[in-house]
Amino acid sequence: MKTRLVVVCILAMGLLWMASPVLAQQQIQESAMFMETLVTQIEKLLQADNVLGTPLDFNGTKVVPVVGYCFGFGAGSGSGTDQKGQGVGAGGGAGGGIMPTSILVITPDGDVKVMTAKKGIISDIMSSITPIALEAIKAKQQEKQAETPEPETSQDKSTE
Repeated sequence: MKTRLVVVCILAMGLLWMASPVLAQQQIQESAMFMETLVTQIEKLLQADNVLGTPLDFNGTKVVPVVGYCFGFGAGSGSGTDQKGQGVGAGGGAGGGIMPTSILVITPDGDVKVMTAKKGIISDIMSSITPIALEAIKAKQQEKQAETPEPETSQDKSTE
């Protein structure tokens, strides 16, 4: 029984040793497919539609955010032999971010202003947009109040 177990172990190790180049090739193919998928996704990300944000309208003044993308990635795989045996491996990583770069302001007159996003510019933009936004909110509220009929009260009925 022990002899059979030893023979099975030796055969299994031999098969693994012979299969390791196949496994290494498989790892390389999987890494290549991963990189291809990654590049495809990055191509989708790097379209002009993704750089220009959704325009916001404040009483006829349009504000369009512009963003910049920053990212990096890497992947690798390998196989080899040394005194301890043969090995294969693969790995990868990625990171990135999105940062506001500027804001396009299009006035009702058609004037276009580009405001660069730098330290402090966001607070400047917010302080200049806030009055316009508040004005737009008040106008909407007044429109809703004008459209909504006031309910009759009991005093109104008694005076009729």
